[in-house]
Amino acid sequence: MCRFVSIWNYRGKLLVGSSLIILVWLWITAMPAEAATLKWRQVQHVTRLESIEVQDVPGHILGIGQGTGLAFFPIGGIATFFYSFTSDYINGSGSHTLYFVYTFTDGSTLATKNEGITTVEQEGKVFSLKGESTIIRGSGKFAPIQGRGTYMGKGFLLPAGDKIEWYLDFDLTYTLDPE
Repeated sequence: MCRFVSIWNYRGKLLVGSSLIILVWLWITAMPAEAATLKWRQVQHVTRLESIEVQDVPGHILGIGQGTGLAFFPIGGIATFFYSFTSDYINGSGSHTLYFVYTFTDGSTLATKNEGITTVEQEGKVFSLKGESTIIRGSGKFAPIQGRGTYMGKGFLLPAGDKIEWYLDFDLTYTLDPE
């Protein structure tokens, strides 16, 4: 009986000790990466735009398009970007979805999906945009990345009346987390 108790105590302590080490290791490796804030401003212009009239109410237009621009990042310098968008507007105001793919000089990339609202101001000469942004992919110094945040900005109809230039300010919280 003494031998059985002594073997059980040894094996029990070993089992408990091993389990404790494994639990501590799992806890440390499961800890999320520290969150950081990423803010930037970008300017862009539309290079392609298609639209159709819905014909359910006056001024209801569905749009799809693409464009390019420059983004100014405090942590990564200047990035070029390409974007695609859809819009569902009545008299110039309504919902939009924007997909941006940023490319940095070192080859790193960052992609976001952005959903928000556009509001027309000043008789259609200015419009405001705001919404929520989700980081959907990153490579290079942005891999693996996860994050969310907000954006807001303004667009301006140029005097010729057929071109719009606009800017957006982003404020996202992200982690470079391998999971």
